Amino acid sequence: MAPWQHLSAVARHRPSALLGLPWRKVRARLRRRGHRFEPGALRAIEQRCAEAGVGGLLDAARRAPFWCNPTRRQDTLQALSPAMKARAMGRARDVLAGRVSAFGTAIPCDARGLPGWNLDPVSGHRWPRRAGSQLALAVHGADVKFPWAVGRLDEALWLAMGAWVADDASEASAFARRARAWVEDFLVENPPGVGVQWTCAMEVALRAVNLAQVLHLLSDRPELSDRAWAGRLGAALHAHLSFVGAHLEDDQAIPNNHLVAGLVGLHAVPALVPGLERPVELPSEQAVRARLATELERQVHPDGLSFEGSVPYHRLSLELFTLAYLVDLPRGIAWPVAARERLSQMFVAARTVCSERGLAPQLGDNDSGRALPLSLREPLDFAYLAPLGAALFDAPVLNAHGEDARDEVAWLLGTGGLKALAAMPEARAPRSRSFSHGGLHVLTGGGAHLVVSAGHQGQGGVGGHSHLDKLSFELHLGGAPMIVDSGTATYTRSPGLRNRMRATAAHNTLSLDGEEQLPLSRERLFALAGDARAQAELLVSGRTVERLSVRHDGYRRLRAPVRVRRSFVLDKREGALCVEDVLEGRGLHGICWRLQLAGLTARLEPVPAPLLARAARAAGGLERLEPRGVRLGREGAWLLFEEGLRPMLGGALHSPGYGLTGAGMRLTFGAQVVLPRRWRWMAVWDVGASASMGRGALGREGDA
Repeated sequence: MAPWQHLSAVARHRPSALLGLPWRKVRARLRRRGHRFEPGALRAIEQRCAEAGVGGLLDAARRAPFWCNPTRRQDTLQALSPAMKARAMGRARDVLAGRVSAFGTAIPCDARGLPGWNLDPVSGHRWPRRAGSQLALAVHGADVKFPWAVGRLDEALWLAMGAWVADDASEASAFARRARAWVEDFLVENPPGVGVQWTCAMEVALRAVNLAQVLHLLSDRPELSDRAWAGRLGAALHAHLSFVGAHLEDDQAIPNNHLVAGLVGLHAVPALVPGLERPVELPSEQAVRARLATELERQVHPDGLSFEGSVPYHRLSLELFTLAYLVDLPRGIAWPVAARERLSQMFVAARTVCSERGLAPQLGDNDSGRALPLSLREPLDFAYLAPLGAALFDAPVLNAHGEDARDEVAWLLGTGGLKALAAMPEARAPRSRSFSHGGLHVLTGGGAHLVVSAGHQGQGGVGGHSHLDKLSFELHLGGAPMIVDSGTATYTRSPGLRNRMRATAAHNTLSLDGEEQLPLSRERLFALAGDARAQAELLVSGRTVERLSVRHDGYRRLRAPVRVRRSFVLDKREGALCVEDVLEGRGLHGICWRLQLAGLTARLEPVPAPLLARAARAAGGLERLEPRGVRLGREGAWLLFEEGLRPMLGGALHSPGYGLTGAGMRLTFGAQVVLPRRWRWMAVWDVGASASMGRGALGREGDA
């Protein structure tokens, strides 16, 4: 896809985005060209910060104590359960022992227990130590997201949190000293503007927020009370703010979460460290807050879903906006009612698309990104978001999930947040819902949770983090995934694999004549030209039966146009989901129909006789079945197929999170058929068994 094709797509879907685009690009170019780190100026700032000391940098912040300020420590310790403290200690001890990882891959540490800051551990590639503006990020076989992940300095934050909760004074001191060594080694090895850690404003902004929180957490520790520490960290924070202000990612046709991250950094760091000298070129606090409110309205649909076209990126966007909100909350700064409402709706949407265990469907890109890394969470774990939203907005509808989903509430809101949750009634299970703006549609009940993708591409229709997954879905039974998405795996490390994982064939939908729903580009890995015009036509909720009908027109661009329709009928009493696919068109076509299965335990087996009557009895059920079905490895869970539909069971690539790939299983059915044509199949499960399965919790750090 050429640049003009991308701009053409923007013009079709978001013409207003092109207004002022040339000026935004010129302005950004001038900002970057005019930005320099003057060593003399930075040394002067370091000297002034050293003279002020840690107390001077943070003095004003103590009048509006943030979660990370030692004035809140006793309340936090009271709020943390023994299990929460153990999780915090486990993270800190791992870092102290040099056990560091990014996206599930171990990061090599040196004899001091400190990582290689510019290393991709998978390929072994190291980015050279020269000006970031001169570095090529897209290096064949390498992935810059790995060093970026380490460069956010989450580990320093975990060490500082460990110092708070450690009962043993010597261990607390060891955590504090290692946190200081971690930060200072990073600053020495990655001076302002030098190296791969200074190539993306989003990464610099999130690192700055972590540094500001570490400064608070350890501000009363004797190991970090000297003026040299205050000087180094103060000058580093000033350099970070200066870089983000000059490289703010607002010069794209459709600015996205990268811009929000930069704004959050510009908003949070000066608030957390009010004694810091603010770079003169930065906009005012009021201007930054206004831009955040604007982006919240622009990047979040009225139904509460992020515009990124990805469920995992909804979590990242929600954490970013929540971080900005948490900075203003203890200062008594009220957000506009519309912004508060939009943010609260993001929490509601996050809970609605998740199963009862808080597990999200992997629809769209998944880069496992976080902005509030206070606990280790699996890439699709959304369980902690509901209680945090409930406590922040006094919203009983979000008061769900157990104690191990409340670490963030305890750390960020203390005993007050937990008392607020205790005073609320427990939330009922979400109902079926169609997110017409965000393009996701949810059927739930009877132990099943189904999320279907049928809407515009992300970022206003131009692609973003969307996949070619129209009419694809995930099905969870009792909170456990049964039919899943293939995932993301990587971005720039392998453009071929990137496109393979976002292609039509990687999803639980139909492909026609070997064509994609929309064209893919090897050159533009985050763009999708055209519009499949996917949408929901019907969602009807009943006491025992739920119905959803969706369609897409991606194949109407072909010489012989075809429309694809898919309907779902969920029988909550019988524990059955019937799926019907209809291809409307003419002529001979080759079709391929796929289902990606969770785990490796599925087996093709003869269908037990009792299931035959049950399949016919369920709403929308099948009377004439293939004699062999697929047993999914869970008690009572099967896939059954209409007579004549004989899918094959084989292996497939599955990525449960960014940078992770493994073996999976996939059902495939292919045929040459004359249209129009329809196919039907169904899933059946034991409702009682599914209910008991759902009582389990997601695995947490420290779990077996």
